[in-house]
Amino acid sequence: MKPMKVLKELNLVCWSTLLIGRQRGWAKKSDIAAYATSLLSADLDNGDENIAVLAGADSLDDSEIKCLLLQVGGSTDAPEVIEKWRLATLTALSGSVLSEEEKIDKLQELYAEFDYPEDMASCSIYSQDSVDPLVAMSEVISSLKKKFTG
Repeated sequence: MKPMKVLKELNLVCWSTLLIGRQRGWAKKSDIAAYATSLLSADLDNGDENIAVLAGADSLDDSEIKCLLLQVGGSTDAPEVIEKWRLATLTALSGSVLSEEEKIDKLQELYAEFDYPEDMASCSIYSQDSVDPLVAMSEVISSLKKKFTG
């Protein structure tokens, strides 16, 4: 499962999620177009023509997409958005078909990619505690899910 799919399933997609996701290479143009289209089809666009333009994001360049996302309410200053992506990425890794060893290797990469969050210290193979990194990852996922989904 891909992180974007996890975000959708947890109902955590918003313009800021897409903006930061696009800037970091986690969201594709098609994800932005799909979200805009879903708002248009549910009549939740509040008459914002920029949303209609974003529905065709596949044909826009990144600077146009960024500008439009900022206009419809996206923010690049949203630390909780990074946490949403972290939840989605770890959940996707947890449910992947990779071997335990491959998951642990990928977990090390994610720990660095998300700038070594304190709550993921036990996910590191270099941690001084005796917690299994995959068990630690499950605990982080649980904690983040509680934070965002109650």
